[in-house]
Amino acid sequence: MSVGQRIAQRRMELGLNQTELAQRAGLKPAAINQYESGERRPSYEALIKLAGALKVSTDYLIGSGEPDNSITGDPTVKTILKTVQCLPDEKKSRILEFAFFLLNHEFPRIVPVFGDTGEYAGHILRQASQDTVPVDLDAVAASLRVRIVDATGLDCEGALIKEPGKGMILLDRETGDPNRRRFTIAHLLGHYVIPWHLKSVFYCRSYGTSSLKTRDVMEMEANRFAAALLMPRLHLERDIINRRPSIEQLESLAHEKYRVSLFALVNMLIECTGNRHALVNSRNNEIEKTYQGGRPLVEKLHPGTIAAGFFSSPPAEKTTRSGYVPASFWFLDASPGEMVYEESMYNPELSAVLTLLTSAPGEESGMGH
Repeated sequence: MSVGQRIAQRRMELGLNQTELAQRAGLKPAAINQYESGERRPSYEALIKLAGALKVSTDYLIGSGEPDNSITGDPTVKTILKTVQCLPDEKKSRILEFAFFLLNHEFPRIVPVFGDTGEYAGHILRQASQDTVPVDLDAVAASLRVRIVDATGLDCEGALIKEPGKGMILLDRETGDPNRRRFTIAHLLGHYVIPWHLKSVFYCRSYGTSSLKTRDVMEMEANRFAAALLMPRLHLERDIINRRPSIEQLESLAHEKYRVSLFALVNMLIECTGNRHALVNSRNNEIEKTYQGGRPLVEKLHPGTIAAGFFSSPPAEKTTRSGYVPASFWFLDASPGEMVYEESMYNPELSAVLTLLTSAPGEESGMGH
């Protein structure tokens, strides 16, 4: 089943039309139509929004999550799947090896076979005895027989060269941000580990592009692997999922503990908590970028928000202000009288405001739906 078919199926299961799904996900109805028809693929960024709106994981939407009985309309594939289900585990493994043989590839014996990309990352962490953060990516790579080498002249931030039983990651020396380098390594390790990523060379993030904008399913899977590798679920539960972290705490955890970007950590927070949180980046009194769960955000910055107050009187130093504001200032589906907790951080170097929105207890299930 394609990404578009999974989106359409899940939308109908929830009783939503395309316009209602678009509103929930903060996307255009025309985009939903194009995704479902197969005219275009959603970017990874759009996929995160759709997953929140549809209350499923991104792994499920791209086909790496739980199996689906209607995974394909091809009768031959259906017959193969039904036959394989009747076999003992040993013979299932032999069929998988034979499938790789037909593809002229050696079956990778790096890891066992798992159901989704997050499980691959968890296995690799256990194999490399990595139970603390920040994850030691050099140790992880060494456990997989992957060398990490600085290089020059690349037109991207990193490249993976795969060989039987070993690999090499080339990193562009010009990438100065250490967190971006870590994500690049983790992303390319995903391509190395996930068994069906069969190309001999993979690239990560051409200059001037964002990994969130990718529409390639394998790139999305590598992104999910990277996130799960750098931000293990057990630590996330302790630090952010079962707590109500402030935006300053999230920034500290991202940069000092996990050594990832704040946006990467917030994406995981939103993906794990659904409608409870949203992140908004604004500049010059305009909303530039949003990271949201299943609740549709407004397109224009309301003058009554704390964020808007920074632009009318910008402080000289980095400043955070917080408080409850009407949810209607931020969410299109706000209920009458609903409030939302807003934390806005102003960065004078960027002349930008980063806003973390947290729904009040009992209000995060999706108002009006």
